[in-house]
Amino acid sequence: MRAAGVGENEPCIQRGIEFIRAYQNRDGGWGESCSSYDEGRYMPNPSTPSQTAWAILALLAGGDLRSESLYNGVDYLLRTQRPDGAWSEDFCTGTGFPRVFYLSYTEYRNTFPILALASFLNTISARDAESVAGAEVVQAKAARAS
Repeated sequence: MRAAGVGENEPCIQRGIEFIRAYQNRDGGWGESCSSYDEGRYMPNPSTPSQTAWAILALLAGGDLRSESLYNGVDYLLRTQRPDGAWSEDFCTGTGFPRVFYLSYTEYRNTFPILALASFLNTISARDAESVAGAEVVQAKAARAS
């Protein structure tokens, strides 16, 4: 959307972010059933690492850096990561052809959570760096004024 010139504050983006927040599961993750295709609407499912990661990435892309939803999603990924560093995923999260066949991409469960956690850390680090840089500018201006 950024490449098309649509900013994160546009109503369409914020409606999408609110949709994502509204369907977060109690455990902090997100999950959608493949039966959404059959029903023509969102159908909840237990949380999956890949779908939780997609939700986190969408929140970050929409400018959400502070919500409880974001942090609960990150916490879900951290809590459900296995000791070997991987995640378990019991449900299909890939669509081959809706209502015909669905796919279990074996590495979605690992690739997307790693991407989401790295994006979260990079975004939060950049925000903190901007805050520190902004504070230094304010301090420098105050020192010159006195």
